[in-house]
Amino acid sequence: MKRRLSVLFLFTLCIPCVFSLTLEELTGAETAKRLQSGAVSETQLGKPALKFLPALPELRQFVSNSMNSLEPTLAVETLYLYKKPDSAANWNDSLKTALFNQMTALSTLTGIEYFSVTRNTMRTFYEYSSVIDGQTSKKPLPDPVFNKPSAQYTLLARQKGLSSAPLCLFC
Repeated sequence: MKRRLSVLFLFTLCIPCVFSLTLEELTGAETAKRLQSGAVSETQLGKPALKFLPALPELRQFVSNSMNSLEPTLAVETLYLYKKPDSAANWNDSLKTALFNQMTALSTLTGIEYFSVTRNTMRTFYEYSSVIDGQTSKKPLPDPVFNKPSAQYTLLARQKGLSSAPLCLFC
């Protein structure tokens, strides 16, 4: 029996409906406390159950439907706390849009490097990374650019690491 690897890549972006929630309301008190000292990460194999998903009913339903549809066998969750610098006291729509566009610029991951401890050298993480038009044709598209952050946005991507087969991702 051929084994299949499905990956669900979910970006929870800064969307207008969550700006009024506290970190504790979004992630739970324990995760919020862990985030204060750095990024938190969790990896699961088999039938993953996401642990860090924000407490937003619409998002939870969307992810549940996606997980049921894709049946992923691997889940890697990483949360980062983005602390605005003091100079960003006026967090306006222009800054929100710039951050949103940076987070959806998947082509910028092409050629990104990491340090491999096992090989004791720098290695290329993604040979290529691009937004695609669909799961069948997989035609590369330019990174999306928005005039304002989208409240909902689905992104299909194709990425290939040097040590793995190409992956189609649903973001």
